[in-house]
Amino acid sequence: MRLTLLKGLSLFCTLNLIIFYAHCHDNVNGPNQHNLDQSHDKKDIYIGGLFPIKSIGWDAGGILPAVEMALDDINNRSDILQSYKLNLLWKDTQGKDHIGLAAYYEMIRSPPTKLSILGPGFTSIAAITADNSRFYNLLQ
Repeated sequence: MRLTLLKGLSLFCTLNLIIFYAHCHDNVNGPNQHNLDQSHDKKDIYIGGLFPIKSIGWDAGGILPAVEMALDDINNRSDILQSYKLNLLWKDTQGKDHIGLAAYYEMIRSPPTKLSILGPGFTSIAAITADNSRFYNLLQ
């Protein structure tokens, strides 16, 4: 239960930082600087996800639906991120260091640019990726 609470708190903090970033960006540039039709077009913000979906010894099947529900909730609200749409691009780390690290580098090197990376779920992979995220200006 404690691990689930910490993961939920981490997701909450990351999503709050993304909302803060988008809000500050709107305040600096002004809401009309995007030339967007507010009813249809939104600027895409991409979030990467590294999740141990097919890991051995730990069932992580609920992570992806929970993250997608959180993003849907944010995208459907009219009081936050009116000009933005959060999109998730994810990869399976399988809970293995070498697969997680390869997925991490593939995630940051391939377009589109990700503002943040959620995960990876296992401490051994998280220590490596978190230490490197600062070089790519990523929230993790």
